[in-house]
Amino acid sequence: MENFWDFSVWGTFLIIGVLLSSLLAGNILRRKIPFLRDSLIPTSVLGGMLLLFALALAQLLCVAISRTNSAIHDLMAGTVVVDIASQTVFRDTEELIAYTKRIHAQRAARQQY
Repeated sequence: MENFWDFSVWGTFLIIGVLLSSLLAGNILRRKIPFLRDSLIPTSVLGGMLLLFALALAQLLCVAISRTNSAIHDLMAGTVVVDIASQTVFRDTEELIAYTKRIHAQRAARQQY
């Protein structure tokens, strides 16, 4: 039995609340806009499209505003996107050690004493 204050309990309520809010917004739009009132678009589809557009807008804002141009998933999960073309892959540990020694030797040669 999980505690009532754990996120796993409240996460379900949060998801249900977001879904019900999108359904309510879709129903309000359907009642207020004559074109939507006359069409055969169900309230659930309209609410789902509103939620989809809201998430897409949030994604674009996160990419545009964040310092690292990260997506929503990267910000929430704490992950980092790495470009594989700029990374060096080594066959074994000895190759990694030799590469590290070579880089340190190059830095030491450039450094002014």
